[in-house]
Amino acid sequence: MKPRLLPRWILRIARRSAVMLAFLLSFSALAAPDGWNVLVENGEELFIPGDLKADEEYRLFISVAEDVPQSKYRGWFERVLKEDGGKLGEVIDTLAVKESKGGVLSSTVMMQTEGKARFVHYMAFYGKGKAVYMRIFASDGAKLVTRYSAGMQQVMKENLPLRLKGVASQSGAATPAQPVTTQKSAQSLPASTKSRDVTPKTNIQKIDNGALPRYSLPNTYEALMCDYTTGISNSNYKVDNFVYLLFKDGSAYKRLTVPPEDFGVAKARKEDPKNWGVWKKSGDGYKVKVGGDWRELKRSALLEPARIGERLNRYIYIMNAHGMAGISATSSVYTNSWTFHGSGRFTKGSSSLHGSGGAASALTGTSVYASSKSDEHGDSSVAGGIAPGMVTSTTRGNKDGAKNRGAYQLNGYAMNLSFDNGEKQRMLFGFCHGDRTDPFLGGTMYWMKESEAERDLPVDWKMVITENEDQFYVPGDLKEGEVFRLVISPKVELNGRSMEDWFKETVTENLSYLGDPLLMADWSGRQGLYQYYNAFKENGRDLYVVYYGTKTRGRFGRFVRLVMSDSAMAQRYAKELQPALKEAFRQ
Repeated sequence: MKPRLLPRWILRIARRSAVMLAFLLSFSALAAPDGWNVLVENGEELFIPGDLKADEEYRLFISVAEDVPQSKYRGWFERVLKEDGGKLGEVIDTLAVKESKGGVLSSTVMMQTEGKARFVHYMAFYGKGKAVYMRIFASDGAKLVTRYSAGMQQVMKENLPLRLKGVASQSGAATPAQPVTTQKSAQSLPASTKSRDVTPKTNIQKIDNGALPRYSLPNTYEALMCDYTTGISNSNYKVDNFVYLLFKDGSAYKRLTVPPEDFGVAKARKEDPKNWGVWKKSGDGYKVKVGGDWRELKRSALLEPARIGERLNRYIYIMNAHGMAGISATSSVYTNSWTFHGSGRFTKGSSSLHGSGGAASALTGTSVYASSKSDEHGDSSVAGGIAPGMVTSTTRGNKDGAKNRGAYQLNGYAMNLSFDNGEKQRMLFGFCHGDRTDPFLGGTMYWMKESEAERDLPVDWKMVITENEDQFYVPGDLKEGEVFRLVISPKVELNGRSMEDWFKETVTENLSYLGDPLLMADWSGRQGLYQYYNAFKENGRDLYVVYYGTKTRGRFGRFVRLVMSDSAMAQRYAKELQPALKEAFRQ
């Protein structure tokens, strides 16, 4: 059987992206202040001071003028903060936009990459129907923004008027930009902003949890149930997740944080009476009453246990925010994360990010900021502040991360952790709602990480994680017997490899998780977009698989995988997929 050819709609997306990239690369280099250099990277002309120290980073970028109605100027700037900030790292929060009397907008994007806090400062300017934004990325916002304020003002003075008139550069030429000769090699973005989403090959393992023995709940207990409440706390919308332990005698305990085998009933009744109540059957689910009204819990709210010896391949995290921008004068963001590998190893991380007075927006006045992180590499913290005539900055850290890495074992509702520093820990674990996308660990439910592209999928598309940790998205309107699964890979640093070599190597490895290919390898490439087509068997039926890959954001590779019961289904979902794939393959 010869499979039908798939439509070329992804090629059209890639062509439009290629046109935009060529447009950005067509501008001549701008004039830089004395002692500064201009680096052309990923189609952007970046102004970089020539006297930066080895551990310092400062990059100033001025965008091409865009036609923007004055009534939409602020909305345009807010979109810039979201989209442009997302190119540098994971955006945690965008602080309140401030507007000067002259119509200059300013804000700071707070971001985090691998647990490290970053502040990127933006300003926007408007004139004669055109808008331009300026971005400053600095490794130390308080110190470097002040140090290079004179150069920044010169760049603005010499280039903003021309940009607002629609002139791309001082010369107005449309020849391809070339980097100027530099006295000092400009550094690339700091390591903390580079993608580390891909698990090392030594930890990626195809796992078979379905063949492992099932866990049985001790006879004393009826069930473990997931529940949550919502409310406003510290000017933020808050979701409170917890687990009920239901006993066969009709009693119920709220906020279980340890495996049921470890739960001390007598001690909890004496020391924590407010969290005790009762339950009763309700259809195929339960009703629970602890201190207030009855709570209706459907069968789907069961906390599902792991199999004995189960392995995971996933990154999970939880984020809490207090006093967010626009509501409070200060803001704090706390993140905790875990990465579990099929090899049986894990790493954990935590970070905090604090800001005040516009959260370290050193362009607009007095401010302070502080951040800290702890991960498998060690601990670090940084604090700083700026006020007229005064700048402070301190950094501390150590490189011992043994307390944040080790080996894990799963056995029903128990996760046993053995840390590399010798410590042991045993925690409650399970899957809320029975779909494996909501793992409950210790005392809270964690989130599954989604990329910026996956967030652009239609709201009725659902994330699925199978028992063997295969993760993909499915449309909400699939009919019985139909299969359509989407995987958008993380961005991977190419590190000098050709996109074609990376694509072939990565797809070959990824395909091995699906099964043996049924057809001859069908590789093709056109205009920077690479494609692979094949088929494989799953539970006795043939499924088609197609991979698309391209270089994205200049130095990363990424692929999209579609698995279908009929290759014509790609056309059926082309329109719904277009926003997500545009973002995934954005140049």
